[in-house]
Amino acid sequence: MGEIKKYKLDHSLYYNVIDNAELPITIMDKNGFFLFANKASLKNFKFKNVNQIIGKNFKDFFPKKLAIGYINTIKKVINTKKTIRTEDQIIIPQGERWFSAIITPIKNSNGLINSVQIISQDITHEKELKSNTNFYTKVIKNMAEGVYVIGLKDGIIKYANLKFEQMFGYYPGELIGKDVSIINASTKKDPKKIASEIIGFIKKNGEWHGEIQNIKKDGTIFWCYANVSIFKHSKYGEVMIAVHSDISERKKIESELERERKVLNHVIDDNPYSIMITNSQGKSIKVNKAFIKLFKTKPLPNYNIFTDPIIKKAGWQKQNLALKKGVPYSIPEILFNPHNIDKKYPNRSVYMSISAVPIMYKNTLKNVIIMHKDITIENKTQRELKEKINELGRINNLLVGRELKMIELKEKILKLTKK
Repeated sequence: MGEIKKYKLDHSLYYNVIDNAELPITIMDKNGFFLFANKASLKNFKFKNVNQIIGKNFKDFFPKKLAIGYINTIKKVINTKKTIRTEDQIIIPQGERWFSAIITPIKNSNGLINSVQIISQDITHEKELKSNTNFYTKVIKNMAEGVYVIGLKDGIIKYANLKFEQMFGYYPGELIGKDVSIINASTKKDPKKIASEIIGFIKKNGEWHGEIQNIKKDGTIFWCYANVSIFKHSKYGEVMIAVHSDISERKKIESELERERKVLNHVIDDNPYSIMITNSQGKSIKVNKAFIKLFKTKPLPNYNIFTDPIIKKAGWQKQNLALKKGVPYSIPEILFNPHNIDKKYPNRSVYMSISAVPIMYKNTLKNVIIMHKDITIENKTQRELKEKINELGRINNLLVGRELKMIELKEKILKLTKK
């Protein structure tokens, strides 16, 4: 304890400075005993005064393995007369924390080195930031999407992950330092103008999302969906982080679906049969030309296939509702007058046949296709034919009756002749 007092007497100025320093500062001898501890050191251990530390050994506060390693480091500093920096994970009352320590050899009044000064700092936050940074760096590096960073002011590419480089056909690092317009395809607008417009939008709104035509190093043009936002980087200042997804295959499928949609619309619109398509609730969403020609009007907004009074009156309501379960039906003949549904429709009776086909997706009704065939003329022809057949039957019966009477008369004449 006499040596402790000597430190306080000989180094009063030094003592006052380090005692009030923000960072924990301690002085330890070569065997790991605390000779001095400033006020900041007390906070780590939640001690009230220095007497709870001074005179104690490192082993009194820390696990044996850590303490022995620390004491060996102190001895190494004293023997080599060189400062050593360490980083250790230590359990203190506040929990598990990371500390860095600068261990510096101290000469006494005789010029001998038999103690060290230790300036420690809690670097837990920095460690977590570094760990998170490493984590996110690995995530970005291995993302399925292409990621690159562009300077907001100069439009120069600062970083591109491996996926982005592969997507655009560049070698690792080849895009760094290039203007962002190098990846924009030349369409109706110049690539630099496209880049300028997007950057201008981002500066104003903070982000940009959309489809864009890009160009690979070999000149191949392809579609990407991009999400771009602003981020403040410690090195590059304000930058744009862009995430690109190659949607070429999706655009190809969309193009094929659009072509098929046009073909289907053509088939529906120019079909000789009247066609109406409804949604799952039975509301009309599309009719073709033949429908307009047949009914002389479009369905009113309140029309619903599931509540059609004419179909209900004809006794087909059960089959009509079964459409919701995916069961199709056909009505061979029905006298249909839309005026009976709503007085706004034309007053025109038509004999027709109706076929209704449900379109299901995962056992759920999505649409209903209803086809109408005008059989008024056909029905009239059948009725006329039936009447003619009946008339022919009556004539035939009359002729057969006359023939029988003639035979009977001939037989009577023959008998009279014999007599």
